[in-house]
Amino acid sequence: MHRLLSRLPLKLVLIVPFVAQMSVAIGLVAWLSVRNSRQTVDAVADELWAEITALTELHVAEYLQIPQDVIADTLAHHSFNLTNLRDPETLTRYLWSEIRQHDELFITAVGYETGAVVGVGFETDGQLVARIMEPGQTQLQTYALSDQGDRGALLHADDFDLKNRPWYRDAVTAGQLTWTEIYPNYDDPYNLISAVSPLYDPATQQLVGVTNATLSLGQISEFLATLEIGKTGQIFIMERNGDLVASSSGEALRLGAEGTGALLERLNAADSRNDLIRQTVAHLRADTIGLSQLRQVTQTEFWLEGDRHIVHVTPYRDDLGLDWLIVITVPASDFMAPLYDNTRNTLLLCLAALAVMTGSGIMTARWIADPLLQLNQTVKNLPSQSLASGEFAPVDTTQGAREINELSDSVQSMVEQIQIAWRALQASESNFRNVAANIPGAVFRYVLWPDGTDTVLYMSPGCYQLWEVDATTVQEDASVLWGMVDPEDFPAMQASVLASAETLSIWNFKWRITTPSGTRKWLEAWGRPTRQADDSTLWHTVILDISDRKQAEAQLQELSTRLELAVRSAEIGIWEWNVVSDRLIWDDRMYELYGISAQSFGRAFEAWQQGVHPDDLPASQAAVERAIAGEQDFDAEFRVVWPDGTIRHIEAHAVVIRDATGQPLRMIGANFDITERKEAAQKLQDLTNRLGLAVQAADMGIWEWDLASDRLIWDDQMFELYQIDPQMPEVMEQAWQATVHPDDLPHVLSIEQLALADDDDYTTEFRIIWPDGSIRFIAAYAIIQRDERGQPQRVVGANLDISDRKLAEEELIYRALHDALTDLPNRTLLMDRLELAIQRSHQFADYGFAVLFLDLDQFKVINDSLGHLVGDQLLVKVAHKLSTLIRPADLAARLGGDEFVILLEDLPDVQAAILMAERILAAFQGAMSVDDHDVFVTTSIGLVWGSPAYTVASDLLRDADIALYRAKANGRRTYEMFDAEMHVLAVKRMTLEHDLRVAIAQQQFIPYYQPIIDLKTQRLIGFEALIRWQHPTQGLVPPGDFIPIAEETGLILAISQGVLKAACQQLATWQQQFTEMGDLRMSVNLSGKDLLQNNLVELIADTLAQVNLAPTNLTLEVTESLLIDHVDANIRLLQRLQDLGIRISIDDFGTGYSSLSYLYSLPANYLKIDQSFVGKMRLGGKNYKIVQAVVKLSDQLGLAAIAEGIETTQQLDWLQAMGCEFGQGYLLAHPLSPEAATTLLAAGRRLAIEGRS
Repeated sequence: MHRLLSRLPLKLVLIVPFVAQMSVAIGLVAWLSVRNSRQTVDAVADELWAEITALTELHVAEYLQIPQDVIADTLAHHSFNLTNLRDPETLTRYLWSEIRQHDELFITAVGYETGAVVGVGFETDGQLVARIMEPGQTQLQTYALSDQGDRGALLHADDFDLKNRPWYRDAVTAGQLTWTEIYPNYDDPYNLISAVSPLYDPATQQLVGVTNATLSLGQISEFLATLEIGKTGQIFIMERNGDLVASSSGEALRLGAEGTGALLERLNAADSRNDLIRQTVAHLRADTIGLSQLRQVTQTEFWLEGDRHIVHVTPYRDDLGLDWLIVITVPASDFMAPLYDNTRNTLLLCLAALAVMTGSGIMTARWIADPLLQLNQTVKNLPSQSLASGEFAPVDTTQGAREINELSDSVQSMVEQIQIAWRALQASESNFRNVAANIPGAVFRYVLWPDGTDTVLYMSPGCYQLWEVDATTVQEDASVLWGMVDPEDFPAMQASVLASAETLSIWNFKWRITTPSGTRKWLEAWGRPTRQADDSTLWHTVILDISDRKQAEAQLQELSTRLELAVRSAEIGIWEWNVVSDRLIWDDRMYELYGISAQSFGRAFEAWQQGVHPDDLPASQAAVERAIAGEQDFDAEFRVVWPDGTIRHIEAHAVVIRDATGQPLRMIGANFDITERKEAAQKLQDLTNRLGLAVQAADMGIWEWDLASDRLIWDDQMFELYQIDPQMPEVMEQAWQATVHPDDLPHVLSIEQLALADDDDYTTEFRIIWPDGSIRFIAAYAIIQRDERGQPQRVVGANLDISDRKLAEEELIYRALHDALTDLPNRTLLMDRLELAIQRSHQFADYGFAVLFLDLDQFKVINDSLGHLVGDQLLVKVAHKLSTLIRPADLAARLGGDEFVILLEDLPDVQAAILMAERILAAFQGAMSVDDHDVFVTTSIGLVWGSPAYTVASDLLRDADIALYRAKANGRRTYEMFDAEMHVLAVKRMTLEHDLRVAIAQQQFIPYYQPIIDLKTQRLIGFEALIRWQHPTQGLVPPGDFIPIAEETGLILAISQGVLKAACQQLATWQQQFTEMGDLRMSVNLSGKDLLQNNLVELIADTLAQVNLAPTNLTLEVTESLLIDHVDANIRLLQRLQDLGIRISIDDFGTGYSSLSYLYSLPANYLKIDQSFVGKMRLGGKNYKIVQAVVKLSDQLGLAAIAEGIETTQQLDWLQAMGCEFGQGYLLAHPLSPEAATTLLAAGRRLAIEGRS
């Protein structure tokens, strides 16, 4: 090498090392510049991602809190009955008020288990509308709403099924406040989400409905679009399955469009029209962690088309189950492109300079070397000093060769480009700081070092509003903030910070502080931690002042307590005034307090003012204004003037609900009617003034006893009360004692002595004997006056003759224990005597007693036909008869109505009780004369022998009633002795009644249809609707086992209505399925209870209209025996039904006692021959002749005959020979299920009868 260099010219020797060194230097400059710039950009980007994520989480949390607050408000109104949410108009105004206060909502609604729905929301054109569906309707009607919330014109109606709406099902399934799934919206390109909660009845905790509040997630997308993340970076929120929630890309987040017929679908991030979002999600799914495993903040990167892309993922969850991912993705080229361009330009210039430098000689070595060294030193300083500080000094060069100067200028250009990139980053940081300065509360970066010390790196200007300390002070010394923390909250706060640092979980904490001015505040913090390279923990945190919210919560708790007390009292009126919309909402009690109706109430604050007494209005108005101003709660007393002039006194209390800024929103309060209290106070004053007059008016005697002189002084009335001559010389005390009844005197003297010894006044009652021997009752009152040592000095008293009151009390006691009509002992006295009898049976083994429970047969008929006055006279005569039949030691009592009970005591055996029952039955055999009427009335008796097994009187009456029920079931006019089997049957009957009620509620009844056949043509003309009970444990229960119980309890009405509707609906379905069978008929049975319904005709007509069935297709069957009672009324009822076109069939004909004249006037179309006659027909026999006579009678009356229970071909032949038109029975067809009957109809209407062609 030395020889080679020694042979070369000197310029080459100098230039080759120089060029080689410069090439290495320039390469190092470029590499260091790119590396340091990239590290700086990555560090700034990390901080920027954290700040943007914190802002996004805060915005999303506040936005999603809105529907939760609305739901909570609705639940409070429902639980405390603040608003009548059952009234569609009231509910509409309430929801309108809520949506006006929270215009971020898309819609809020309440749906009930009855099917009713009321909602308020926005149409596509932004118009605020009400959507209402009443119970029983199937269409949701949309109405326009005025600016005052009044319902306007009907805009459109749409089919709607509340129970199938996802938001309704989600709330019922969750049983608490929850979010629905996100779902697409036809009206805009974004999706919707609803907060929903079930509504429970406060008393029974039964589900009554569901309330919801819906948000458009488009507002989150609009917020994300405002965040600047480089030139092409994107931020988006998605669910873990990849479905997009919000995106800064501006694209529509749903697939499909209205009017295309296709269902809308959510847009998955993998299908996004933004290529960067698609590639980012593909990378996250391909990565080993996967979307479902992302549980903490994650940063990753991938390469796309030669460019490095940085991805920052933050999980977002809430208490209601939301589980989203916030993703920020940006190409590194957005920040590094200027640096790469400058570096490339620099390298090109360096190469050009090198080409020029090769021509330089050794003479220019020093001239070239100095500026190059200086330039190299400048470039070396850039990464370590300039980039770190953000300050770039200009490149300092000396005069040199032109190429060197160009190289210097190129380096200067690169420095300037780095400055431009750095200033862009600083502008982004400044933008963040501006955003942080404008949001509520304070934003800061907090660092906890590994050694336990801490530092506040940045604090927004909101610091002073929270802590009354400048941000710079806090950045210099973080302990200033710790020192303001309430001592009670300090340990928990420290522990929460350490826990967040350890687990890197979000720091959320609420605590109290005391500022330097002494102000107490509540603060809440949300901070996301990240672990730094030096093992420190950095939080990007937002802190809010929640003092107003805490105060509102305290006020709400106080209000809840007041409302709970108010709800317990029926005398309290609850009201609410919406200060913003000037709308008043009153409960029913408020209208009563003000003497007005809900219809006449104006519902504005002025309406309340009009009811207040003019003299009290200024003070009451001032109290309202002070409450609105926040000076104090509303507490007032005032008078109200009713429309009729009545004046009532009212006590009112209320609290003011405010928004986050302290502005009043609503006043909620309660009113009490204190008129009686006011009047009582006035009466007390009047009573005091009249006390002197009262003594005189009451004929009260006043006396005084001077203990020191033992002198007794009476006024004239005292002598009058005791009938003692004032002129008698006897000592007054002796004269008084002589008149007191001897049995009462010791007690009176004892009371007097005890009072003197015990420092107490006394009151007593006793009897006195007048000189003529009559006895009077005296009430005595005395006050003992004592000296300062407590010794009695004087006794002042008053005596009052209470004889009349005593007689009245005895009369009241008698009346309380005796029946007012018959003067017999009543239930109260009877139960006392029964308890005594039970006690005696336990004390004495030979003591026997019995209880007879009676009621009068046919008493209701007598009462209805002859009138209640005759019925009452009959009860008096029966009571007198029973009193004469029993012994003096026995007791005859009336329980009520026509029910009587006889207690027989001291009986030797049960036979004596049976003999008494037979005597009573015999005594009721003849007629009784009542008000010129000879009335025949009999009785049925239930008898119970009073064994020691009984412990309570009610069991005796229960068993006697059971025995009476058996006696009535056995034909009346007899007695039955109670036994254990009766109790078992009674319990069984009670159980069956309970199961029957459950069966009605759970629709356990199965309809069956028995064909009715034309006996001439064997053609099917219709069906009779029958019912079968599918018991869950007993299987099919025969109608004979439950129909009688249903009729007795009134449950038959619900069963009949269910059968009628099901049968009519089934026939209407068949007519639609088999259009040629429009003349097919359906027969439905009516019970006696049905005939007594005043609206029976309307119910049947409504049922036919609902199923679109013609009245001529319906036949109603009425048992003959039911028509005997209330003949005229029944004829009118059946005529009204016939006028509608409905046919009438007289069922079980021949088993009753109808007269022919009655049948001629009865509106009917058919006579049904009871199966008891048809089934027992023998040629020429009695039943044969009865059937033959009924068929002929039907022909004479112009009616058609229907034979029931046809089971043999012989019976069919006889009936056809007699000319019977129609029939039904097992020979023709068994009762069929709806499916089997449908199959039968499909095969044709001509039936194949066994043994016939």
